[in-house]
Amino acid sequence: MGMKIQAINTGDGLSVEVGKVYLVDSDEVTGNYKVTHIEVISAPTAAGVEVRVEIEWQNQVTGFYQYAELPLDAITEDAN
Repeated sequence: MGMKIQAINTGDGLSVEVGKVYLVDSDEVTGNYKVTHIEVISAPTAAGVEVRVEIEWQNQVTGFYQYAELPLDAITEDAN
């Protein structure tokens, strides 16, 4: 299990915070989604640190919320 954090700065200057909405672009989903968790998965190495974010979205058919874990680089910009 990794270390959960509240905010992180990306390499391109974007600050990602838990509870805020961001534009997400990944193979699984694309659109504006709220970040519910940020987790450091691996310790620092020569290749860097692996960070995953969890987003939530509401299924339009069932009305239930669903969650997906994505790499940090799937967050492209602040949606606000």
